[in-house]
Amino acid sequence: MIEHLFFYMNSEIEDVSRKVFACLGIDSNILEGDSNHVLNGTYYSYSVFGIQIQIEKNNYDYDDSYNYMIKIKKNVLLELQMDPTMIKKLVLIIIDLLQKNLKTTIAYEMEGGGIQLFN
Repeated sequence: MIEHLFFYMNSEIEDVSRKVFACLGIDSNILEGDSNHVLNGTYYSYSVFGIQIQIEKNNYDYDDSYNYMIKIKKNVLLELQMDPTMIKKLVLIIIDLLQKNLKTTIAYEMEGGGIQLFN
């Protein structure tokens, strides 16, 4: 299942998160968080339908090509039951909106490692 998307934008994370969430039709209730588990400590997230969308600096090996990452996963704080295909469908919608509105290449993490460009 696709849980991590990668892309490149030449902006600070605050601007990137604003632009990305705007492409998804989200302009309020975006959480700014701090964590020792993300690069540079800051991330932005939004939860919808029990699924968390989180934008942060890319901390994987391919950060030269893709400086930002979007994590899309079940919000573990909610006790909702959901079919994993719901996340996959939301991922495909997010990819489509980002490609059309940000005009950027989107890559995703493959099962077993490595990344693949989304076509």
